[in-house]
Order: sequence, then C-alpha cells, then structure tokens
Amino acid sequence: DIIYKGDDIGLLTQAIKAGGQTYGMQTFDMALAQLARNDVITREQALAEASSPDDLQLLFDGVR
Repeated sequence: DIIYKGDDIGLLTQAIKAGGQTYGMQTFDMALAQLARNDVITREQALAEASSPDDLQLLFDGVR
C-alpha cells in the first residue's frame, strides 16, 4: 500500500523494519549490520556505505 499510494519512503523503511522478522525482509542497513557482525566487512565499511549511518550505528549499539 505504501508504494501504491506513493507515501513517504520513510514509511516503507519503517514497515520493513517492523515486519522484517515475520516476513524475512531487511533494509540495506540491516544487511550491512549482519555482514559486519559476521566479520565479512568491517563496521567502518558498513558505516561508510550505509543509507543512514546514524541508524546503523544505533543497530551496532543495540538500540534498535
């Protein structure tokens, strides 16, 4: 519905974060965090490529 209605893309990101576990979805930043946790890339590399470095840092800090 978010895409169909042309709503704010931020709402789509929130929907993916909220339903990620249930529906197997993840944001780009969530994927970067997982790669960093698995030592595929460094945290610095993840932060440099992140859509939202501040949000990714929160993921690393365990806030989200």
